[in-house]
Amino acid sequence: AYSNSANFTEISIYNLAETPRNRISSLLAIANNSLAITVNGGYSTDRKLSMLFVGGITTAYSERVGADIVTKITAWTAAETMANTVVSLTFKSGETLVSALLRTLAGVSVATVSPLKIRIGKDKISGGGISFAGQLKDLLDMLGRQYGFTWSIQDGVFYAVGDMSHSATVQPAGVEDAAPLVLDAAAGNVIDSYPILTGPMQQMVGAKIKAFIQPGIAVYKWLSLRNSVNPGMNRNWQIMALEFRGDT
Repeated sequence: AYSNSANFTEISIYNLAETPRNRISSLLAIANNSLAITVNGGYSTDRKLSMLFVGGITTAYSERVGADIVTKITAWTAAETMANTVVSLTFKSGETLVSALLRTLAGVSVATVSPLKIRIGKDKISGGGISFAGQLKDLLDMLGRQYGFTWSIQDGVFYAVGDMSHSATVQPAGVEDAAPLVLDAAAGNVIDSYPILTGPMQQMVGAKIKAFIQPGIAVYKWLSLRNSVNPGMNRNWQIMALEFRGDT
């Protein structure tokens, strides 16, 4: 599921047996609403599936939907630290957004922070500045909504990426060592793709791409799209959010 904090995920499991359903609930209560979870998926002949998500469960419940019992899990990366870390900060008008994020995360042990992983352009704090006191997650979400970026903690590393008006369409040197993942409609691994448009002039700020699960795909990785339906979208894209449904 998508939000300005891309470290958020919702997981639906269909027709899980009663014993594991009850075990999730009991373990979550013992873990004080922060139970570790790892989700693996994809295609494999040697049982080595791709890691899709690592984080902590904050809520879990089951409900009957028609003939099915659906167990719904909400999870976050670094859930416990995000819930328990409180900050009190003031950002002056004119301070760069990158500087504001680096100051926000200074001393937070949950993640490694590097300016190379913060791809949000050169925006600056506007207006009369910002004063904030509250949960760290709420501050990051507020800045993300106001200045057009998503953030996440992946494998202990903090990432932030802006929409198309802020981020590069060519993979910058030093951001990732691996080549972009290629999604090619002609090869049959792209199901659909279309632009995300906003504003009265319908400016393209991103893209939604539906494809079969690819090994190694993850939030903030780069991919190269190739298609003939919307050739103007054939470029490198940085992944801001992922939604997995079955094999897509």
